[in-house]
Amino acid sequence: MAPIDRPCREPWNKGKLIGAKPPSRPNQFWPIRTRLLIETLIRDTGNLRAAQLLLGHTKIESTERYLGIGVSLVKPYCEAPS
Repeated sequence: MAPIDRPCREPWNKGKLIGAKPPSRPNQFWPIRTRLLIETLIRDTGNLRAAQLLLGHTKIESTERYLGIGVSLVKPYCEAPS
């Protein structure tokens, strides 16, 4: 039997760095930290308007969409007597 001629391919990771990754920098997790802080603010106080101002949104709907909260979370605070 004749040997099969196979093309020689380079490994996919040739020339790439292998090993431990460098630690995260503050600019990589700052948006996550901000979102969690504002979600905590809403959960504790129910003040969606304050969260809207902190995020710089013009509409309440965009703040709800950004934070991933629904009307069901905010509605009890809106109906409660002040």
